[in-house]
Amino acid sequence: QDRFQNQRELDVGGVFYYKFWPKTSMLFEYTYVNREYVDQPSANSEDQYRHEFYVGLTWDATSKIQGEAKLGYGIMNYDNEYNIAGQKYEEKNTWLAAISVSWQATPKLVVLGSLQRAIRQSTQSATGTSFPNNYYVDTYATLGARWTFIRNLTAFATVGGGLNEYNSLDGTEARDDDIFKGQVGLEYSFLKYLYVQGYYLYDYKSSNKPNLGYTDNVFYLGVGGRF
Repeated sequence: QDRFQNQRELDVGGVFYYKFWPKTSMLFEYTYVNREYVDQPSANSEDQYRHEFYVGLTWDATSKIQGEAKLGYGIMNYDNEYNIAGQKYEEKNTWLAAISVSWQATPKLVVLGSLQRAIRQSTQSATGTSFPNNYYVDTYATLGARWTFIRNLTAFATVGGGLNEYNSLDGTEARDDDIFKGQVGLEYSFLKYLYVQGYYLYDYKSSNKPNLGYTDNVFYLGVGGRF
């Protein structure tokens, strides 16, 4: 029933790095995105293209601070002016972020942080001839830590929160979802590359639209590998 959301996407881009400190480089990034909705009428489809520009910093993997931090700007335009229901598409220009950084605070403690902001395509189903939205702006931040308090045994915890801001094509109040997640767990490494991990995840969403909020409690136990 959601076949109209089938899509094909082409991303082309590049990154330029300029090393100005022994373990720190500046980066400049550009990406062109072209998305086609192959099962929508071509005269009214959600076919679109985006330009994404970033500037930021990246750190060498051997330094105490590792990762990448970049801020940018996104421009999203549509090939058509109206959708199949006669609703006008809303083009979107907004700031973007892609930050993921770890800090080796002590030999046993690593502090982790991230911030993501992006334009994402909504897959919310149409209601009759109405298409309530076709994209949302996703802003989400996390803060966490990993502490290896005894040999091969690591405790970890993360909290995160964010906001999903949908556009509104049918003139009704736009949908906004508040998101919160919290996670605590333990990880035990054995042999050379394997580990067993258990954690508890609290996942909460609150929406200004009815029947879209939820609270989930997830308990996980599994075995993984890491190189």
